[in-house]
Amino acid sequence: MRKSKRPLPIDIPLPERAPLENGAMFVVLRTLDELEAFWLEHRARFPYAASACPSCFDYDEQLCLDDYEWVFGPTKASVVNAVFRWDQIGIECTWYDWASDAPGALVRLRAR
Repeated sequence: MRKSKRPLPIDIPLPERAPLENGAMFVVLRTLDELEAFWLEHRARFPYAASACPSCFDYDEQLCLDDYEWVFGPTKASVVNAVFRWDQIGIECTWYDWASDAPGALVRLRAR
């Protein structure tokens, strides 16, 4: 029996200009002026962003975001989770910020 394929992230719509569960926000910005205006208004709240870009894979279409679509977020993790829609696809992950949580941990690991 063939397993059903999971949808691609781009097949799962995101609500526009509404806060997502992880603190990120999805917006469609069709011009540079729109992008600049949004960034000036929200840059303190959303220091991280991702936009559509040509796929580095050999696909004919986008996998996560279409042209002019942006995801802004308060953390890198919030942006990645929203872009890839991991919560909606059923992928769970735990993010660690070892540089902040335990600054000496990496140094200790390298010393062994």
